[in-house]
Amino acid sequence: MHDKRYIVIANWKMNFSFNQTVLWLKNNHESLMQLPQNNISLVICPSFESLWITKTNLKESLVLLGAQDCSEHETGPFTAQVSAQSLKELGCRYCLIGHSETFENWDTYQETLHNKITMALTHDLTPIMCFGESKEEHEQKMTEASITKQITHYCSALKKNSITKGLFAYEPKWAIGSGKIPDTTHIEKILILSKKIADSFALDATMMYGGSVSSKTVLSLKKISVIEGFLLGKASTDFQELKKVVSLLQE
Repeated sequence: MHDKRYIVIANWKMNFSFNQTVLWLKNNHESLMQLPQNNISLVICPSFESLWITKTNLKESLVLLGAQDCSEHETGPFTAQVSAQSLKELGCRYCLIGHSETFENWDTYQETLHNKITMALTHDLTPIMCFGESKEEHEQKMTEASITKQITHYCSALKKNSITKGLFAYEPKWAIGSGKIPDTTHIEKILILSKKIADSFALDATMMYGGSVSSKTVLSLKKISVIEGFLLGKASTDFQELKKVVSLLQE
């Protein structure tokens, strides 16, 4: 068995309807219960409306529950938003913050991200802070400058909340859902840079990678020593594929 520990985040996005979620949980219940063992922690992030039924199905198991986002507000007239307090009450332990599919422009979204982190932490949710360069930044060789800005902002938000640990997920926006991953040398370079910035804030940072992670790509990715977790998107909705990824990480 591999002695390195990994955290695997299954972000189902909006790939399942409520009934499809129920069916998936029913069909895979026993096998799912066995996935988080040895060196693997597994977090499932279903759609908001499926959080409760997922939590009910996960009771008495080691599979943890996460939310795909949270409101930056505590409470109030914010139609269609979901509060961190409600997510905690539903049984969530984690919350994705800053996934690129939830906003358009980083520069205009920084304050919102800061507030979301604060809300998550206030209600004892561990934020999974997503970061990554856009296709334009990648092509214009502005990746390092963009990543530095993002990680610095996240670290500042954590420190202002007196937090000493952070969970970061590098997702190059141009790789999400494309089936392609950047060169492993590039990924390693970005994660080492990010960890170095976190170190300058005296933060114990866990670095993850997301963006077209699958059983076909995870073996090359796990060779990158700085990676301690993976964020899976649609691939995680296929139970056999999810099981295969976990199995490869246990080798």
